[in-house]
Amino acid sequence: MAAYSSDFKHLFSNLGQSYLFCKRLFWKTMRFEEGMNMKPMKINCLFIYDPSKVKDAVPITSRLRRNDQSSTLYSTSIMDKTNVICLIFAALLFNVNGQGNGAVRLNNYGNTDVTNTRGVVEVYFNSRWGPICIKDSSYNHIGDVVCHQLGFNGGSSGSVSHDNPLNTEAVLTTVTCEKDMLVILQCRYETSVSSCEPSESVEVHCNTARLSDNPYNGMVRLQGGYYSGQGMVEIYCKESWKAVCNDDQFFKGEAADVVCVQLGYNGYQHYDKILYNGSAWLHGVDCKSESSSKCLSDCSGGSCRDSFFRCTSYGVNVTCKYDTQNSDEGGHINTCKIKSSRADSGLSGGAIAGIVLGAFAVIFAPLCACCCYILWIRIKSKRKDPERIPLQNKPEKD
Repeated sequence: MAAYSSDFKHLFSNLGQSYLFCKRLFWKTMRFEEGMNMKPMKINCLFIYDPSKVKDAVPITSRLRRNDQSSTLYSTSIMDKTNVICLIFAALLFNVNGQGNGAVRLNNYGNTDVTNTRGVVEVYFNSRWGPICIKDSSYNHIGDVVCHQLGFNGGSSGSVSHDNPLNTEAVLTTVTCEKDMLVILQCRYETSVSSCEPSESVEVHCNTARLSDNPYNGMVRLQGGYYSGQGMVEIYCKESWKAVCNDDQFFKGEAADVVCVQLGYNGYQHYDKILYNGSAWLHGVDCKSESSSKCLSDCSGGSCRDSFFRCTSYGVNVTCKYDTQNSDEGGHINTCKIKSSRADSGLSGGAIAGIVLGAFAVIFAPLCACCCYILWIRIKSKRKDPERIPLQNKPEKD
């Protein structure tokens, strides 16, 4: 589930004088300098007898689990009923903004952690998770694309292990991918799945190396999400990954779209600011005039700066999706890498002038020197040429 930074506040009247104040603090929203650990979400449930005074909360034993993550609930113990209200409210929060259409995961004997490198492929398609069914052993780069979507640099695919079948109904079949695709729904596929056996699901083994291990200037990634295509936006510049700062809150839906398209999706499901205190490369990113772009570096404020700075308020969290009703296709693995290479090799006017002058110095200067030398030799030789004395007629003898 994507992170929210906004405080969720709701007041429930209780006996005409008590109020339950449920405030969502953070879910995976606190990040510090160069750190990857994020604090889990907490929901504080407090009684307010006087709106100007809030009593200290104490932990209660109830635990709410979702996606194998626990969240501690806090409440005063004055009335047990309020704990139930807070749990219901928390459950609603947990179910807002989950994975986007087209997300993938690897199911390894029931473990679907986003860091898994092997398991049966499951795709979130039309609001449910299901495997891919392949009957003829034609896997057509499914492994590479699924692993790309999970952030790895490739992988292999094959039939599912006999001891790790999934009994859920398949969502895709006859899937054909190209090796440079980034998202499984970029591939050609069919959705009319019939009589598919659990053993005909696809199992994938991903390489341990990640796409971000071989980055390029302007490359983006999403960090800290529970699903593929979800997390805090980071960009690579000058040999380091750092955040996209949103202190000025310029980052809007158009920029979220471009981030998702660069990652292979064709749109965003949700974006929000999240509390962040650490290094950043970008701020003031505005893609309103570049909404058709596939690279964040094409947007205003989206290019790498000369140096990083400290972001003290907000970063950006994005959840991407692949909308099958949208004819737009997301970027491929080299779409923005090629643009980055061209930009890195681009020449300024001064550089071009320098090259021209250098070429003149290397080619024309020696030629001019040679011509001058020949001319000097000729002039010198003329000066040394002796004067001719005319012959005098000898007197004739008598």
